[in-house]
Amino acid sequence: MKDIAALGIEAERYKKHHYAIYEHGIFREVRDIIERQKDNTICSIKNDGMSPRALVHLLITNVVYERLIYGDLHWYRGKLNFQGNNLCALFHHSSRILV
Repeated sequence: MKDIAALGIEAERYKKHHYAIYEHGIFREVRDIIERQKDNTICSIKNDGMSPRALVHLLITNVVYERLIYGDLHWYRGKLNFQGNNLCALFHHSSRILV
């Protein structure tokens, strides 16, 4: 599937810059979402005109956002710990690519 291949390509790009995609299981979770929701994935690519790369980045931002809002990655209110900062960088990187 083209979207799974896009995920692999994007994961390799992230591997060079952000270990967080592997360390926190982001790659695995995004891959699982794509595999579980194949019909939605295909619909997003074919009907909505979304590129596989954009879809992968959208899913990465969604997964990372969910992890950041729970507060487990904060030292105290409003201050992210080291892992949280890495995920935040990953979120910003994917967000910039989507724009």
